[in-house]
Amino acid sequence: MATGAQLREIKEDESILGEAESNHAALVLTLAALRAHVRQEDEKRKGA
Repeated sequence: MATGAQLREIKEDESILGEAESNHAALVLTLAALRAHVRQEDEKRKGA
């Protein structure tokens, strides 16, 4: 059976993992937006 300290450590690890997953999702969305912006700018240049 896990001790109180072990349970706290597990909870902290889960919190860190959740934060990392959230940061990863934000980076994925930011990268997608940046790629879309670059694509738009390229199309503007081609049309100009």
